[in-house]
Amino acid sequence: MSKVNQAKNLMDKTKEELIGELIVLQKEVGNLGKLKQECLRAFDRLKDSEMKYRALFDQAADAIVVFDAETVEFLDFNDRAHQNLGYTREEFKKLKIADIEFNESPDEVVKHIQKVADEGSDIFESKHRRKDGIIRDIFVSCKAINLMGKKCIQSIWCDISGRKKAELAIEESEEKYKLMAEASPDAVVTSDMEGKITHASLQALKLLGFDNIDELLGKSAFDYINPVEHKKLSRIFQNLGKNEVLRIKELSCLKRDGRQFPAELSCAHIESESGMFNGYIAIIRDITERKNAEEKNKQNQQMLLESQKEIKKFSHKILTIREEEKKNLATILHHEIGSLALSLSSGMAAIDHQIKHNKMDSALETSIKNKSILKSFVSTIKDIALDLRPPNLEIIGLSDVLREYLDQCVGMGNIDIDFQQDIDGESINTEMAIVIFRIVQEAVNNIIKHAHASYAKVVITTKKKNLLLKISDNGVGKARMGGPGDSRKKMGLRIIQEMAESLDGNLYIKSKEGKGTEISVIIPLKERKSS
Repeated sequence: MSKVNQAKNLMDKTKEELIGELIVLQKEVGNLGKLKQECLRAFDRLKDSEMKYRALFDQAADAIVVFDAETVEFLDFNDRAHQNLGYTREEFKKLKIADIEFNESPDEVVKHIQKVADEGSDIFESKHRRKDGIIRDIFVSCKAINLMGKKCIQSIWCDISGRKKAELAIEESEEKYKLMAEASPDAVVTSDMEGKITHASLQALKLLGFDNIDELLGKSAFDYINPVEHKKLSRIFQNLGKNEVLRIKELSCLKRDGRQFPAELSCAHIESESGMFNGYIAIIRDITERKNAEEKNKQNQQMLLESQKEIKKFSHKILTIREEEKKNLATILHHEIGSLALSLSSGMAAIDHQIKHNKMDSALETSIKNKSILKSFVSTIKDIALDLRPPNLEIIGLSDVLREYLDQCVGMGNIDIDFQQDIDGESINTEMAIVIFRIVQEAVNNIIKHAHASYAKVVITTKKKNLLLKISDNGVGKARMGGPGDSRKKMGLRIIQEMAESLDGNLYIKSKEGKGTEISVIIPLKERKSS
């Protein structure tokens, strides 16, 4: 019935209407042809895109998997996915995500996948278990996709086990570095290539005067180096090569408050994993104490040289004095003793002659003269003996020997000598007594010969386990150990000092021009063996 109606409708249309409809139909046929061509081209592009995607999918360096968001079964995966975990393709196809996931339980895996499906994507780190049980670190990037109306997850797994191992090694290395830096007695500082401080040990903070590392971080290391060193140091750093260590024996550095201190510097490049320079590490040692010790040693060396010169000079003087003493003794023996001996011999010959000729009165008179000569002879011998060694120290004691000697000095010169003593004789042994006698002898001899004094005073006391000897005069003064003046007088003081030091004592001198001199000798009283 419908076909009949259609035929009837065609019969009812005019020729013009039929031609118009034919033209429209031809246009629609043409459009269908173009659409077909576009569909073919779109299919080719889709096929090309599929080939490119498959090439990328199969040849990617990382594992790529596509799995059902509901069943968590693998729908597609590349060779890297099963190879990285040690499975064959057939074995891997039978697995689910929970079978290889190490960090999360099966329930946690399901929840995590649902979260990705709901939120659209996620990026995180995880761990996968290989077929052989080895655990690998994985960086995961996943995205929710729709395949033929099914919710799926496309996931890219990047094995970062090597990177993690390297990071751990770096962390361990840095920890070791920090432990070594903190344990080092020297300051350890690191900086970037521009010299900005990136780390400082506790010793470095202490050395530079900081309490907190945050106060130092980011500041230029050159801020703590004397500006006069900057130009030289910059030039050296520019020429510092790979694996080279810069060593500067002495560098002027600055503390936080601007104070300078000498330091020894060792510096080298810090290299990145790629071998590129990315900073410096410096070890700084404060050498202030060493410099002070070197300076003190230098001064001691100079003092030693001067002392050696003084010793040589002193030794020469002693030899000279000894020769003078020998000469004086020889003169005394030759002139005085020899003359007395000759006179005595002549007198004895005269007595013999007078007795033979029965001149008894003359013989008696000559004998009396000889007796006087003999007395003078004995006195001279006693003076020589006294000069060589004080007699009777063991018998009559130091006080009486000194009094006897000083009385003789008064009798020989135009000087009054006051002697005062308050000593414990039992605390002074023979060795000490001889040295004290020699000190008094030398000092009084100097006063008589050089001070031009009319009065002298000798005081010797024992107090608080020390012996104190004071010898003063009203002479010309100016007595001192060094400087210009009479070398013989200075030598006498030097001898006194040496004698005092031989008993662990000390010599003190007070002298003023025109007002005399006072020397004090303090000697500790120790138990000593008698000579």
